[in-house]
Amino acid sequence: MKLVKKRNRIELVPENVIDSVMINRIKMKCSVFTKIGGGVLKPSKMFYLYDEENDTLVISCNQLDQITKMLLENGVQYTMSESVPKVATHNLDIATRPGMEFRDDVQRDYHKYLQNDYNTYLCQLQAGKGKTGSTLLSLLSDGKHSRMLICIQPTFNNIWFDAIEKFTNIESDKIVTVSGMTELLNIDSIEDDVAVVIISSVTLRNYFDSFYSGNLDTEMRPEHIPQILGTPVMILDEPHMDFSLAYKTVLALNPKKTIMLTASYDSPQDDPVVKRFKKLIILPEQVMPKAEFDKYVNVAFMQYRFNDIHKLVYMNKYTKYYSQVMLENSILKDNTRRVNYFKMVLSVAEQFYDRKHRMLVLFSRKDMCRAFYQYLVDNELYPEKDISTYLGGDSATVLESDIIISTEKSCGTGKDIDNCQCTVNTINSKSDYFGIQVSGRNRKMKDTEQYYVTLWATNITQHGTYKKYNMDLFHTRAKKITNDYYSYPV
Repeated sequence: MKLVKKRNRIELVPENVIDSVMINRIKMKCSVFTKIGGGVLKPSKMFYLYDEENDTLVISCNQLDQITKMLLENGVQYTMSESVPKVATHNLDIATRPGMEFRDDVQRDYHKYLQNDYNTYLCQLQAGKGKTGSTLLSLLSDGKHSRMLICIQPTFNNIWFDAIEKFTNIESDKIVTVSGMTELLNIDSIEDDVAVVIISSVTLRNYFDSFYSGNLDTEMRPEHIPQILGTPVMILDEPHMDFSLAYKTVLALNPKKTIMLTASYDSPQDDPVVKRFKKLIILPEQVMPKAEFDKYVNVAFMQYRFNDIHKLVYMNKYTKYYSQVMLENSILKDNTRRVNYFKMVLSVAEQFYDRKHRMLVLFSRKDMCRAFYQYLVDNELYPEKDISTYLGGDSATVLESDIIISTEKSCGTGKDIDNCQCTVNTINSKSDYFGIQVSGRNRKMKDTEQYYVTLWATNITQHGTYKKYNMDLFHTRAKKITNDYYSYPV
């Protein structure tokens, strides 16, 4: 077996049948399996790349010791070599805006951390502590000012556009978004004066799938992308949202440095295989120590009770799991229950919303958001307020409304909402990622009590289970936790 180390990755090339068998065993050890019909196990998350045309397996360089040990234990002979990929740097005359500086010791410590000579960095600053802005300030502080490469889900594009405009002198026409295979395969035509290239993670996934399966007719290999763009540093925003893809992106593009930004990198609920690979993409000793958590959000758990619970559908009959989407669909189908439910949400909100700042209300379904919006407007409940829904495709200017009604996907992660004094969450979830991200929409405000309010039904067993789990989560994150109830059946 031939092993070739190339910065972030190791390429394994089998030379005989026994080597090929070992390649398949390594693949299995680098996968998370899920049961499908008939109890058959199918890999659902793969932490490797397999180039079918060249019969080459690509894994993380941090797996070298365990892989060589595995090969020796199975009597597989191997040769080891190393190739250092070239680093191309496209320098530009860009800088931070005058007066833009790190605002506190937390950001200054993060900047110092980025000066370490690592291949991969993990920024886990608390939501609202300025991960995006301080990363830009740090990258533009060393005088080199190379073109930036950012790989993100399209929903976060506006966040980066706004941050780049605020912190740097880069004009909006010097930022290029790459979405779709055609645009990606033509990145060599990007103008020289472009300072930032944002590549859609969805586009990267499709590209990897097509390229490594041998179904894409192109001379451009994934590892050519940083060289073509002249970007030695790659930024991965919110890698927890699709960690398998983030992992593959590091292996495939193989940049000199990768900076991952997220307030919720790992969770006790992660699959053991996922936990293992989160410690391989960046070694534990290279992770920046977490800053002391700033507890400024009050968490309120509000219980209520459904009337005629047997008429509601909230369990998926195929997966046997609780479904918030199905619950909301049942509520929407019953006019009386829908009105009663919205009255309950509004009554709860009024206990915490100060009417001076912004309020965010979260549902799971877009049609639920629209129905609640219509309920508020039709009943003239906030005549003095600007009320808007923020759903897929809406302009970010909507986030300047007084009352914002949105979904977890549209507004649950990464969205900066200035002066959000109260978040009312109707979605029930056990996920650490969900709780951390959604409660983080309340960016810290001065001299203002802020609230994250989450609703749960006492006669839905799963709600009670999730509530107990979230109580444990917020004991380490909340300024204060309270429990209260809505007394009328819904």
